[in-house]
Amino acid sequence: MGIKPLKGALTEPSLIHIVKANELKKIRRFDAAAGEFALAHIPSLPVTVRTECLTQQAYCLSMANRYNDALRSLQQAVALNPKNDTLKKACALCAKKAKNPRRRARFVGAKSKGAKPAAGPTPKKAPKADSQTTPSETKAVIKK
Repeated sequence: MGIKPLKGALTEPSLIHIVKANELKKIRRFDAAAGEFALAHIPSLPVTVRTECLTQQAYCLSMANRYNDALRSLQQAVALNPKNDTLKKACALCAKKAKNPRRRARFVGAKSKGAKPAAGPTPKKAPKADSQTTPSETKAVIKK
């Protein structure tokens, strides 16, 4: 085993974009992270780094339910590294998801067309106690 030199140049701006994208991915800001991975992807990067940037971008796009964009990113990664079977399987899975995307609208507060609130009873809110009430009156209000 040895260290192989990289064929290509890893520039400082692309490294900054990669680090920033990974930090955004950690805090689950997937759209922003995908944008940073796209900015980091430049032709002068080594093929392995470009492939990794594209696969990470595809992961972020799929987590943001943008499967068609993720599929394009994975197809570019497969074009760079056609011998990688894992990339081919991920590309096939993403193509399947692009045809039948899951909906995130089931969650309360989702902002998409046709979004419906989650099924189930709505929780009842207890009346707020005024600052003028005594603790015994507050307990009586809560017991109701």
